[in-house]
Amino acid sequence: MIAEERLSVLPDNPGVYLFKDAAGDIIYVGKAASLRHRVRSYFQASRPTDAKTQALLEHVADLDYIITDNELEAIILEATLARRHQPRYNILLKDDKHLPYLRLDAGEDFPRLTVARRVEADGARYFGPYHPASALRETLRLARALFPLRSCAKLEGRPRACLNHHIGRCPAPCQGLVTPEAYGAMVRDLIAFLDGRYAQLIRGLEGKMAAAAEGLAFEEAARLRDRIGAVRSVAERQKAAFPGLEDMDAVGMARAGEEAELQVFSVRGGKLVGREAYVVAAGGAANGDLLRAALLAFYAGRDDIPATVLLPAAAAEGRLLEAWLRARRGKRVRLVEPHRGERAQLLKLAQANAVQRLEERRNEAMRAEAIGRTALFQLQHVLGLEAPPERIEGYDVSDLGGTDAVAVLVAFRQGLPDRTAYRRFKLRRSGTADDFAAMAEVISRRFRRVAAGERDLPELVLVDGGKGQVGAAVAALAGLGLAGIPVAGLAKAAEHVFMADTPHPIVLPRNSEALQLLQRVRDEAHRFAVTYHRRVRGKRALRSSLDDIPGVGPARRTALLRRFGSLAALRRASAEDIAAVPGIGGKLAATILAHLTAKESDRHVNGDS
Repeated sequence: MIAEERLSVLPDNPGVYLFKDAAGDIIYVGKAASLRHRVRSYFQASRPTDAKTQALLEHVADLDYIITDNELEAIILEATLARRHQPRYNILLKDDKHLPYLRLDAGEDFPRLTVARRVEADGARYFGPYHPASALRETLRLARALFPLRSCAKLEGRPRACLNHHIGRCPAPCQGLVTPEAYGAMVRDLIAFLDGRYAQLIRGLEGKMAAAAEGLAFEEAARLRDRIGAVRSVAERQKAAFPGLEDMDAVGMARAGEEAELQVFSVRGGKLVGREAYVVAAGGAANGDLLRAALLAFYAGRDDIPATVLLPAAAAEGRLLEAWLRARRGKRVRLVEPHRGERAQLLKLAQANAVQRLEERRNEAMRAEAIGRTALFQLQHVLGLEAPPERIEGYDVSDLGGTDAVAVLVAFRQGLPDRTAYRRFKLRRSGTADDFAAMAEVISRRFRRVAAGERDLPELVLVDGGKGQVGAAVAALAGLGLAGIPVAGLAKAAEHVFMADTPHPIVLPRNSEALQLLQRVRDEAHRFAVTYHRRVRGKRALRSSLDDIPGVGPARRTALLRRFGSLAALRRASAEDIAAVPGIGGKLAATILAHLTAKESDRHVNGDS
């Protein structure tokens, strides 16, 4: 809870407020016309009473804020910070991972086209998703035939051009046979092709063909002629679905309980060229608030913003959103709720797909729950438990030669992840790679609360490892008077299950639902541990890199750590982003960037990885 004295000094200015938990992590980013009134409203008797807000307030331990000149600047900053930090209690878009995308990192000198299963906030362009997967394969085949970009993962260290170059499928940038400018022109043509801007692409190719013919480069002119014919063939096959519509996006939305499905349909040149699907933990948010958050998240990292966005309901702060979109696009953007005509038909199509996908996901969840129930009964039988383990806690340790050692706890209820119960631990030991001691420490710290009266006990503890890790966990529990909690270990090599009171490992069939549930718990704990370890290590690297920068003392170093979290994130930031951190300013931001750039150059010169 925030102390009253902190609330009393909040300014009556527009800006962005950041709620943090006890570990200093940002868990919510919000915008306010008046920071004083908005933030204080959370802690008054008349505060919002929905479950999500109550859960947020239970975890708020600290507050930070950034003043802006107006609400438009505040909403721009809100979108940037929410996208960067992905706070737990903001409404966030999660890609529907069932559908594949094509990814093009246009920021590289010689980018390549690859397949991706999710959209990352990495500055790359994503096209799709494609459904069915055969549509992606056909698009990828055509794209590589028409626009022969490199397909190899690495450019360096190749002694000669590959076979793709000799058959006309790669311009061999690894051998310096194409300039970044010529390659970039081909990338721009590929983007136009994947965006469905066929008429624009054909005009550009015709101009290049004419120039090549005029310069007597007849082979190049012939290649361009063939490419134009292929693009025309594709364009003819893809008939205009909405010939009367200008470029626009339609946002379909379906809700059930605390979950929502969003589908964004994109029309360019009268053709339906893209569909993107997102899962949203909507909680008790009103439709208008949900659409506002979705638009901020969806368009924060995009350059392809159309003139019109169709919505099924009015978005909260619609006029402010239009101003923000206009600032990003450089031209006017309108948010429209259509009721008739082709626009309404397009929105109806997006709505129907959102409803269908939400129903599919609910059915999938029901099937997963049924499978999980079967797995729990199997576990009871094969492990000799008194009852099905409704709550399973998985533990994993992550370190690198004993440095930045961390451990995590993940919880599964009724066979499904319960992410609200996940916990992270910075281990107190250092300078050793003793996994047994690490496991004993995290078990002791977690169950000391139980010994002190907390009653949220698991029916099964799962550790990553064999007899040694199981023995360390059992000993730690016994030391707290909790020897009755069952402990199992799952060893990665042979996927055998170990129990403290059985002399031999338990070997389960690979298709056993019980084994597969244990694997899911173990793998989720490992993922969570590695992610946390990288974050801790990144903060240490950032702290170390900031130590010798003139003008960056403990307070400013802490502010930079809280804002960016890792050295990689700070290196990616612009001078404006760094200058926005309280206490930094433009001059010091330039000094920080220059220092980091010099360090990075030294690292490459010295051959460091």
